[in-house]
Amino acid sequence: MISIKALQSTADAMLVWRRFSSHSAAVAAELVCLATGGAMRIHLVTLFACGVVAVALTGCGRDPVAGPDAPEQLTLYSIDGRHFEPGQEPKAAEKFHGYPVLGKVEITDVAKRKEIAGALKDGLAQSDGWMADCFRPRHAIRAVTNGRSIDYVICFECYQLEAHDGDSKSVKPVTREPQSVFNKHLKEAGIPLAPGMVREDK
Repeated sequence: MISIKALQSTADAMLVWRRFSSHSAAVAAELVCLATGGAMRIHLVTLFACGVVAVALTGCGRDPVAGPDAPEQLTLYSIDGRHFEPGQEPKAAEKFHGYPVLGKVEITDVAKRKEIAGALKDGLAQSDGWMADCFRPRHAIRAVTNGRSIDYVICFECYQLEAHDGDSKSVKPVTREPQSVFNKHLKEAGIPLAPGMVREDK
């Protein structure tokens, strides 16, 4: 049995949910988004021992980097993701997902936001899927669109990033090409780059 609460749904959304939720709540959630043109998403899924699923459907917020437009807000970070012995990491007034922040800049120009987000999107799309067995991130961005905020903690050296979307985290392969774009905007803002960064021509 399926119990759906706080509905803001359409017939298509209900049909998709009934058809696929028994297989995978996550898959059903994604298909609901597709079936309604991104108008809603599964906001909360609770599985009970008796097999009842409680679901809240709310507005779908797209990935701020995935769309063709610039994110509404974008903050670019320089972080130091090197491995340190306990107590040896550099002192920093702020940490971003556990990494010392060397500096950050709010990108207010829409063209610059689009360039940064576009570079990351291309780096994700052009990856062949390979990732090195390491993670020493030196860049990060926080992108916001339609109230949805996603943090990307990026290690270009190791060809991978962590995407933090609320309480969920995913690891994705990425090329090194976006690094030069990120560095350009950090340098323009007078923000130091993290030590030990891989050369941009590699």
